[in-house]
Amino acid sequence: MELGLVCEGVTDHAVLENMLCGLLGKDEPTDFIEQLQPNSADTDGGWYQVFDFIGKDDFREAFGFLDYIVIQIDTDVAHKQHFDVDLRDEKGKTLTCALTIAEKVRQRLIAQIDKGEPGFYQKFSDKVIFAICVHSLEIWLFKHFDKSGAKINQISGGERLLAGVLAKDKKMRQYLVKAKKTKNVKQKTLEMDKTYDNYVELSDAFYSKKTALKSINALVKRDQSFALFKQQVEDLLPNDSN
Repeated sequence: MELGLVCEGVTDHAVLENMLCGLLGKDEPTDFIEQLQPNSADTDGGWYQVFDFIGKDDFREAFGFLDYIVIQIDTDVAHKQHFDVDLRDEKGKTLTCALTIAEKVRQRLIAQIDKGEPGFYQKFSDKVIFAICVHSLEIWLFKHFDKSGAKINQISGGERLLAGVLAKDKKMRQYLVKAKKTKNVKQKTLEMDKTYDNYVELSDAFYSKKTALKSINALVKRDQSFALFKQQVEDLLPNDSN
């Protein structure tokens, strides 16, 4: 089985590679995963690049040599131009249901795929998996590390919350950097040191055979958008551990 990964950035690649290994009982991501966007030689990423890529010939041609393609995107900036997803209900109230948000973004991604070639998604729908992180992949990691469960319905502020929970553990502070002071912030705040290697280590619990199943099942109970991703993987992909 060969799988392609379309992500916003290299840190998203790192986490999803570990998660997919854990979900599928694989030993090494390099054995079956190809980084399509951004690729291994290119660090240019972002939500705009995801939309751009899935509308291109390169995306469609990848189905000729890959069995499945995972498309990852965060929803925190869904309101921006070109993303163009209104995260408000008919009364103008901001949506808070992760399932509703994920479905609206999924439909937008499908529309972008078909913009490149009408009807393409329908032809390959059983080969496409959406990893829609509401509102960010850091929310998934935050809920993994935050064992209190107090913010189980939290969907925003993922990077800030993740940095905060990691700062409580001296061993985990190596993954943080101090943000510079600004006119609007009197004190320095903590931010994630967003490198591929750091995020590989932060998501290792989803990769290690000793902890993968427990970590995955725990996160399913804490985050609905992750549960959606896991369900798609289980429905479409073979698991070598079975």
